[in-house]
Amino acid sequence: MSGRPRSLHLQLTLALVAVLGFTLCGFSLVMSAAFQRALLRQFDARLAEDAQAIADMVEERAQGPWQFEQGPLEDFESGRATGYFEVWMDDGSLLARSPSLASAELDRDGTTDLASRRQAGTPPRRLSSSTSR
Repeated sequence: MSGRPRSLHLQLTLALVAVLGFTLCGFSLVMSAAFQRALLRQFDARLAEDAQAIADMVEERAQGPWQFEQGPLEDFESGRATGYFEVWMDDGSLLARSPSLASAELDRDGTTDLASRRQAGTPPRRLSSSTSR
C-alpha cells in the first residue's frame, strides 16, 4: 500500500477470515481423526467377527485330526478376493485356507506374497488366536 493506513473494516474482515479459516482447519483435523478412529474400530470389530466365524468352522476332535467345514464367507471367495485367511494348528501344520488365496501363501509371521493384490497404501491387518485353553 502507499502509506495509507488500512481501514478498520478491512482489518476486521481479514481478522474474521483468518479466525474462521483456522477454526475450520482445526475442526476438519479433529473430525478426520475421530472418523479414522471410528472406522478402524469398526474394521477391527468386523475382523474379529470374521475370525470368530472361521474359528467356529473348525471341528475339534478328541481323536484324529481336526477338520475344517467351510461355510459361506463372501469376503473370502475366490472371485471377490477382499480378504484372505489361513487356519494354522499349534503344531505349525496348515488346516485350511481361503479360496481367495488360490496358490499364494500367508506366512505365520504376517508377511505375505500377496502385496500386488491389495490396494496400494493399505497395510494388511492380521488377527491370530490360539485354540489352546
